[in-house]
Amino acid sequence: MKNLKNLSICLMFALFGVLTTNAQTAVMSGSFQFTNDINRRVGVLVLQSNMQKFEFPISENIVIANLLPGRYSLIIEFQSGGRGGGMTKLSQNIDIESERRTICRMNASAVLGFAKEYDRSSTPIFAGNFRDDRRDFDRRDNDRVVVQPPVPQPVPDFEFNKLYNAVQNEKFSDSKMRTLKTSSNFYEYFSSEQVKRLALLFEFETDKLECVKYLVPKVLDVQNLPYIQDVFNFKSTKDDYLKFLNRR
Repeated sequence: MKNLKNLSICLMFALFGVLTTNAQTAVMSGSFQFTNDINRRVGVLVLQSNMQKFEFPISENIVIANLLPGRYSLIIEFQSGGRGGGMTKLSQNIDIESERRTICRMNASAVLGFAKEYDRSSTPIFAGNFRDDRRDFDRRDNDRVVVQPPVPQPVPDFEFNKLYNAVQNEKFSDSKMRTLKTSSNFYEYFSSEQVKRLALLFEFETDKLECVKYLVPKVLDVQNLPYIQDVFNFKSTKDDYLKFLNRR
């Protein structure tokens, strides 16, 4: 009984630690709303970032909630010129902001207008929480569609520290790079700050650049990618890195 009681106390403290860590790493989500004023023409709407993609038939009103802040590509394709007409495609980059709803309205002339307003439905996104990849459809509000996407997270600190120490403990650049590439394949996402810390484990600029290029496709906070250049000492390497970003 004593051992069981001690185990219960340990579990309570562990749970408290997880909740405290989550509360400290919470971010506020944003959302996107599409309002259709084109008389229900046949078409499709695509909203995507480097991590997520959502695709819907055009309806009167679409709301995609609980989005990570960042740059998204919006593509709207619809039938123009009445029934039997050709397809028209519109595309534009938009920024989803924390606690803000980005509203896109397309009028009868196929002109896109954008506005932002405070989003009362924005909710904190916690690191390490559990979310199912499910979609909730509410047909009672003008065919409104609300999507709760899964929330990707960077490598947890305790896992990142294992990776960091494994690379750091290697003596030579080639073994550091081999360990980095092999071990990082077991993790799906990184933050830009984690990539900077790993790059600084390498002495030579070429190795730092190789490290960064390898990990950039897994970075979640893409808006901070340009600032990774701070790990480089020479302007020529910074320029090479920025050119690499522009080619992505």
